Amino acid sequence: MPNVTQIYIQQYLIEVNYKMERIKNIDDNYFFENYKDITKRQKASPRSVIRHIALDFAALIFSLINKRQILKTPRIQFLYIHHIFKDEEASLIQLLQYLQKDHVFISYSDAVRKICNDDIDAPYICLSSDDGFKNNLSAAKIFQQFGISACFFINPEFTNNAESFEKTKTNCISKLSLPPVEFMNWNDVNSLIKKGHEIGAHTLSHDNLAKISDADFELDCLKSIQQIRQNCKEVKHFAWPYGRFFHFSESKQNIVFNVGFESCASAERGCHLGLKTNNYKNLILRRDHIVLNWPLRHIEYFLMRNAMKMQEQNNYFPNVSK
Repeated sequence: MPNVTQIYIQQYLIEVNYKMERIKNIDDNYFFENYKDITKRQKASPRSVIRHIALDFAALIFSLINKRQILKTPRIQFLYIHHIFKDEEASLIQLLQYLQKDHVFISYSDAVRKICNDDIDAPYICLSSDDGFKNNLSAAKIFQQFGISACFFINPEFTNNAESFEKTKTNCISKLSLPPVEFMNWNDVNSLIKKGHEIGAHTLSHDNLAKISDADFELDCLKSIQQIRQNCKEVKHFAWPYGRFFHFSESKQNIVFNVGFESCASAERGCHLGLKTNNYKNLILRRDHIVLNWPLRHIEYFLMRNAMKMQEQNNYFPNVSK
């Protein structure tokens, strides 16, 4: 009998293959600028429809609970997006207005520092974005309105080839299951730093780390650090592509810290208490993925569930001793 993890992996692969079938024959010669145009191409999979219904029901149940008290629980909650298309900008503003009612926005480095120092005295929200799409510049402008410093995780090879439509299109389809979406160039990345944001590493070209050796991964990390430092400034933080625990390993976690990164982030849901040990190299950050066209009640459900299920083990890779 397959276990729960095996079942989830099978469902995940079915979802990815479903998206790939929808976009693999795309011959568009332009960059997509609205998310609704992408969702029209991909259409809703049966799994996503069931998920939406289940989340509606869960959100209804959680609406009966004293949510204000739960959301004010001291903790650090990482949230991340991939994109902010033109038709998603209003949703980002609405989300940030909602979040600031019960939370304090905090920079990525400050969030990591507070976890490591066991200094969590308020409900904190930390924002980041993965993959380095050019529309993240719009997110940065909105973040600035709210006094938010975010961390933008980039793939240097995507940034290097940002001026090539064909290479960008290939990367979007093969690595991200998306039609062509423009990436930031190095001038764009540097503009984020000037506005007080941080830049993180997301591997050179968004590879599935479960499929590469530790030696190749270490080389990838070193090259990522080198290219980011050459083109902009320091890089402290790492987030692995695709983000699930089954895409990573404890040995690769050790490599992340050995090459000089100060944090290592997943895309697993959850939030954080402070570390009860001085060994910050065991810390794995959990980040909740958000798509800005999701109903706000679904995002609120995840925030409440995370706060209610918060435990020290969330700070570590599964089954890792502290």
